Amino acid sequence: MVEQLFNFDLSKIADGGAQEKFTTELQKVADNILDLNTESKTKRKVTIDLTFITPVMMA
Repeated sequence: MVEQLFNFDLSKIADGGAQEKFTTELQKVADNILDLNTESKTKRKVTIDLTFITPVMMA
């Protein structure tokens, strides 16, 4: 069994900015799917790229 070490919540990352951007991009995907001028069988993808920086500990 794998122990879960992290429980990420998009709404807590970057003061809610990550959730806001994801919601915006997901809406674009939904709009594209509903657009009669786009191919209905085309795959759509939303990618989230997060970069984490370890804080430097001062001695």
